Amino acid sequence: MKDPAVLFYTSDFITGTLTMTDEQRGKYIVLLCLQHQQGFLTEEDMLHICKAYDERIFSKFEKDKFGYYYNERMLKESEKRNRYSESRRKNRESTKQKNEDMNKTCETHVKRMENENINKDIDSNILNLYKGIEIFFDEDCRPKTEKQIREWYDTLDKLIRIDGHSPEHIHDVIKRARMDDFWRQNFLSVLKLRKKNKEGITYFTVFEKKLNYGATKTIGADPGELAALTARKLGIE
Repeated sequence: MKDPAVLFYTSDFITGTLTMTDEQRGKYIVLLCLQHQQGFLTEEDMLHICKAYDERIFSKFEKDKFGYYYNERMLKESEKRNRYSESRRKNRESTKQKNEDMNKTCETHVKRMENENINKDIDSNILNLYKGIEIFFDEDCRPKTEKQIREWYDTLDKLIRIDGHSPEHIHDVIKRARMDDFWRQNFLSVLKLRKKNKEGITYFTVFEKKLNYGATKTIGADPGELAALTARKLGIE
């Protein structure tokens, strides 16, 4: 479940917005709240809230390589809050003795080290794509074990290497699907993308069509191949 709160440092906010008008402050705080809920901001989000480009507000946000905006302080505070909430949840659920708690702590540390070792033999495109799309999924949906992480890596690799999609296209389709009111509740894992529905169509293609995504894959039939296919259908050799 999405954490509904994040630490808000009022003194820092007042100091950082002294030169803003009241209207600019209002737009700025709305954008910060939207980033906390979505994990990112599109250019459309920025312009929709600001009504027009506003240098004073836009300067408060960074832009990543995929074109998404984020406030670095809000990102750090959200991640810090997520880590804290997760640790508190585990503590509340724990009813075992101190020795067992210690064993769990050690096991968690070992798994973290194992996860870091996984990344050493993963292609940088896959690793960067994984880091870029992980934030779109709620904490309880993200991979927890080495096996689960490798399965996500494998799916992303096949989407690029076999299905011919670019990392940017995959990133955007996942983002759009996770923002959709219906699919947000039914698309909980990257593994679903290469699975097929009852009509034999992969869900990646379903998302492209139903979400009206207009981008094309990086591979496919060129004009010569299409002409040859047409000729075969017409019985022309």
